[in-house]
Amino acid sequence: MDSEVAPFMDVTYNRTMVPLRIIAEALGAEVRFDRVTRVVYITQNGHEFSLGIDVPLPDDMGVAVIIDGHTFVPARYVSEVLGATVRWDRENQAVYVYR
Repeated sequence: MDSEVAPFMDVTYNRTMVPLRIIAEALGAEVRFDRVTRVVYITQNGHEFSLGIDVPLPDDMGVAVIIDGHTFVPARYVSEVLGATVRWDRENQAVYVYR
């Protein structure tokens, strides 16, 4: 899946931030955003979890943020919640997500 926006590094939490919709849909999930509450709902195989924008995630994993109208999330957190495995390649500065 191609994205019109690029991932970036959140230096505060040392996390790779990716566009939520791209990673969630690539892993077979549906994404819904409530503009009033600023909560993102992610549904996969009948299971749903939510992320509050600018609300700290568990285990010091960072926060979901909105930049230029796009929701970004830590790649590891969302991928693992959706059942994927994540590997960080330090040498190439790349994140690999496996199902």
